[in-house]
Formats: sequence, C-alpha cells, structure tokens
Amino acid sequence: MTHARGVLVVFEGVDRSGKSTQVAQLVSRLNALGHRSSAYRFPDRQTETGKLIDAYLSASGGGLDDRTIHLLFAANRFVAEAMRSLRNSLMQGETVVVDRYAFSGVAYTLAKGAQGLDKDWCKSVDAGILKPDIVFFLDIPTQDASQRGDYGLERYEKLEFQEKVRTCFLDLVDKSNWKIMDARQTKEALSDEILGITTTMIQENGDKPLLPLWQ
Repeated sequence: MTHARGVLVVFEGVDRSGKSTQVAQLVSRLNALGHRSSAYRFPDRQTETGKLIDAYLSASGGGLDDRTIHLLFAANRFVAEAMRSLRNSLMQGETVVVDRYAFSGVAYTLAKGAQGLDKDWCKSVDAGILKPDIVFFLDIPTQDASQRGDYGLERYEKLEFQEKVRTCFLDLVDKSNWKIMDARQTKEALSDEILGITTTMIQENGDKPLLPLWQ
C-alpha cells in the first residue's frame, strides 16, 4: 500500500527570530504525535561549500564578493545529495522541517543592493529545488530581535541591514503557501500555533505531487 508523501516545511525570518528553536520544537512534537519528521538546516556548514560560508559569516571572516557568496549559498542547497535526501524522506512519508531555504538567499542578497544582482537573477540560481508546502515566516521587529542572546556575532547581524532583510522577505511572500507568524509571542504560544497548522496540512496533503520552486 502506498502512503502519502510527507510535508516540506520551511522556516524563514531575520536573524534571531527564533527559527532554530521552533524547528526543534516542531520536529519533537510531531514525532511525539506519531508523525515521522526530521530537521534540516541551510547552510549545511559541514560540507565544503558550508565551510567557506561559515568562515565568511563569522564577524571577522574574510571577504567574498556578493555574487560569489550568493552562488555558494545556492550551491549548498542545490547539491544533489541535499535535494536527493530531502526528496527521499518526503516520498517515504516523512515531514521535513527546514531552517532557512532559498528565500533567505534572495532576501539577504537583495538587502545588500549590489549592482546587477536583482530579484530575478537571485531566484534563478535556486530555480528547480523542491518547493515547500508551507513557509513559516517568523516576523519580529528587528529591534526586538537584536535584544536576543548572541546578537552581532555574525556578519549580517546589524540592525540596519536586518531591517532591509525583513523588507525583502516581505516582498517575497507568496500568499498561497506562506504563513506570517508573530514571533514576539511566547515560544510556547508560537509553537502551539505552528503545530496546529502543520498537523492540519499533514492530514490534508494526500498525494499532492512535489513541485519545483520558481519554475
């Protein structure tokens, strides 16, 4: 007997919006309810591209031009092993929860305002990866996010830049599969809301096909 494929869930948001916490919470609670689930995180800093990205992101990291770093982030997501693993998990009925995806790549590059790197180009290098079934955008005023622990340790964690990133994220919102969540509420209240939406989607997912992003 065939079973329904799993749901691809993506979390996006500015730095320190609580994505990693909510990813861990959702996976733990889904598994406790009997819904097999697993977490992925991009960039994967253990890969060769990930090690270059990790060095770049450290506050004292070396310089790479904006086009190169955008392509490195995209390559980190697009590598055959990553997409094959995601697809296999989903086709086995597992819900896959991802901390950052292609939308982060577009938002952060656009926020830099680099000449020649417009939205169409930024999206084109990720076109064809798996399209999420749902994107939870954890929305929080950047001033509030800056008060959270360890803010400022990485290159992009600067208040003015993060405000530009938030604006770019909001410009990417697709009303068909994005949910804008108030990340100022308590972790528990936010987790409850996210769990409810996700379990409903799992029940309704049926045999919907996996689709490519931005194609």
